[in-house]
Amino acid sequence: MVPVRDSKDPSGPVLMLRPTTFTGLVEFARQAAI
Repeated sequence: MVPVRDSKDPSGPVLMLRPTTFTGLVEFARQAAI
């Protein structure tokens, strides 16, 4: 599990994401950016 802070809300809660989930989000962002 990897702690990840929301860049839009640094003071907000830290989201615990699995590395695979993070990778999925990155891939999703790339797909959406195209």
